[in-house]
Amino acid sequence: MTSIRSFFIVLSFVSALPFMSFAQEKIGYVNSQELLLTLPERAHIQAKLEQFGSLLEEQFKRMTTEYEKRIAEYQNLPPDTPEAIRTSKANGISDLEKNITEFQQGSEKAILEHEKELLKPLIDKVQNAINAVAKREKYVHVFDTASALVYPEKSDFTELVKQELSQ
Repeated sequence: MTSIRSFFIVLSFVSALPFMSFAQEKIGYVNSQELLLTLPERAHIQAKLEQFGSLLEEQFKRMTTEYEKRIAEYQNLPPDTPEAIRTSKANGISDLEKNITEFQQGSEKAILEHEKELLKPLIDKVQNAINAVAKREKYVHVFDTASALVYPEKSDFTELVKQELSQ
């Protein structure tokens, strides 16, 4: 009887080991967006993105001005204008509409890619700082507060990472 009792005591202890080790693991939270926004380099990147966007916007305005000009020319054609000329101008307008649409879509994609390219060094810098603080403070798991609906504020170590970034 004692051996069965001993067996269950040992089994209970062994079964509880994984839970005991989990209870000792530290879980932390950071606000990565806040960290990115506090970096001084962010303003320079924002200026570069605005400049890039301005170039695209200027091109878009030139295209729409040309489009409006062609529409006006088409509408002001004399009634006796041959059908071949009308068709040619209408096709030119249609092609320009298509080019404008493709330019808009391409511009949106280009802006996103350019932003990603410019932000990559900052994201890496923040990630390295998070890793350094997590290692120093012995955090095993780190989650972003942006993806956490509720989290204990005492586990938020965003301020520690800000200090790490400022060094």
